[in-house]
Amino acid sequence: MTRMRGGRYRETEVRALIEQYAIALEDRDTTERGLRALVAIADLKLAYRRLSLGDKEVLLVCGVLGVPQREAGEWYEKSVGWVNKNYRIALDNLTYEMNGGQ
Repeated sequence: MTRMRGGRYRETEVRALIEQYAIALEDRDTTERGLRALVAIADLKLAYRRLSLGDKEVLLVCGVLGVPQREAGEWYEKSVGWVNKNYRIALDNLTYEMNGGQ
């Protein structure tokens, strides 16, 4: 996980961190790459705490757990479009918070 100048995370990086969270956890160590993963995970955890319950839920279900959006829609009794929209909004909110709410 790399950062943009000024310590800002890009949305693609945040999405990869959420969707490959288990891999990021395994990457933590004292190498440069491992330390970057450790910092990114710490930033993620701090930002995650500031999200709404709905954002947290959709990020966990579709991102961390990897439940396909069609199946998540069945769980929520909502359309795939609704799940997709809410997942994108949650990722945007998480990216915002990981960048310090700026």
